[in-house]
Amino acid sequence: MPTEIKSKELYAGFWKRVAASLIDLVIILIVFIIVLIIIDVIAVVFGFASQADIKNINKFLAYVGVTLYDVLFECSSKQATPGKQILKIIVVDLQYKRISLGRSFSRNLPVIIPQIIFEISRNGDLVLKIICLLSPIIMVLAVTWTKKSQGLHDIFAECLVVNKEAVQKHFQSPATDNASYLEDNYFQQAAKDETEQLKTISISAADEIRKYKQLLDDGIITEEEFIAKKKILLG
Repeated sequence: MPTEIKSKELYAGFWKRVAASLIDLVIILIVFIIVLIIIDVIAVVFGFASQADIKNINKFLAYVGVTLYDVLFECSSKQATPGKQILKIIVVDLQYKRISLGRSFSRNLPVIIPQIIFEISRNGDLVLKIICLLSPIIMVLAVTWTKKSQGLHDIFAECLVVNKEAVQKHFQSPATDNASYLEDNYFQQAAKDETEQLKTISISAADEIRKYKQLLDDGIITEEEFIAKKKILLG
């Protein structure tokens, strides 16, 4: 069984995660600007939508695009968005395995919902808007005080954000293979225990046969009785 990994070595810290998010933000902005230009050009050329419609389309694409960006990358074979990949950190479950699509979605949902509510209530209650603005910030700041550097959204989805190389070095295999690692060791130990048990049984049978041979030599039992006992002990 692997020894405990030092927290500082394993879990991705606050500033490293912030840096990864900034890299992702730049990538998203570049892609989004290109998409906006394409939509605006198409709208002008074909005249299929008003400026208000284009604005609503852009907002919809922004929320959906950002959500899918995080969700799909984090449950992919890379286990990380491009920003996280550059800084060599990955998202895993509590067993250090690759997360499913559902878990990835549940991890990102608590972050995106307050933003959607804020957009819907833009002209509404001020207190609600403040809560919506602060919620994602508090979720991320939790990384600075939780034991495993988890944000509140990580805790909700039972996820960890870890340094890829530290996990691979510790388990001597990719993080996604940790379950197989533990399973193989379990069966190896079980096979070893079974072999030791068979050896013990064989030694006990040999001792019993020697006792009956001594009784035969002393004339206490007959040859037929000795052979019958020997067959029973040898199975």
